[in-house]
Amino acid sequence: MASTTLLNLPADSALSGAEWVWINLGGVDYRTTTGQIAALSGGGSGGLATIYVTASGLQLATGVVYSVNTSLGAFSGTLPPLSSVKDGAFLEVQDVAYNAGTNNYTVNAAPGDGNAIAAFGTNTASFALTINDSIVRFTKYGSLWRVIAYGV
Repeated sequence: MASTTLLNLPADSALSGAEWVWINLGGVDYRTTTGQIAALSGGGSGGLATIYVTASGLQLATGVVYSVNTSLGAFSGTLPPLSSVKDGAFLEVQDVAYNAGTNNYTVNAAPGDGNAIAAFGTNTASFALTINDSIVRFTKYGSLWRVIAYGV
């Protein structure tokens, strides 16, 4: 069974505008306006959790698929610090609104990790989804987040 810690989950009536995040863990829906998901791991019987992103500034967690609604604007998120993640841990970010070419989703390395994202032969501090309908997997390996891109 997946273990989850979600903080300050408001009732649906407390949600405001486009500034919310939808989370599905093993078929159970949660919503939060905080943009922060803490200690999130797995969904259901060992599957990945899915988070629907409609706000910027999300602190990303491993074991999660982030479905980004790029029709609402350009967003960004930050990877977990390398020191806090085991090798082989990963997360995925996908453009579910088919609009990343116009409204990019930028994934940043954690503060202090420097150029920790290895993408296409270059180490960088950030990686942007810039192609509509793109899906990118970030896998921790040693001192880097390695990018595996699908449709980029």
